[in-house]
Amino acid sequence: MPNLSPTAPAARGIFDRLDVEWDVLCAQTSVQAAVTDWLMADRLADDVAAVTDSWVRGLGPAQLLAALQPLNGP
Repeated sequence: MPNLSPTAPAARGIFDRLDVEWDVLCAQTSVQAAVTDWLMADRLADDVAAVTDSWVRGLGPAQLLAALQPLNGP
């Protein structure tokens, strides 16, 4: 049976590309506005803002990801 686990360089490359794509998404004002509107509509904005020590109207994908991180993890 072939070894299906990715090699370290290949895995690292995928995550590096995902990080770059995430940074691009976070920088787009339309994406930030869409995430903020979604959080406001679902009444999650205050909770996310409190967890991330952010201003509610400044919320976006980066703050949402930070709020979803485990308290004891990265």
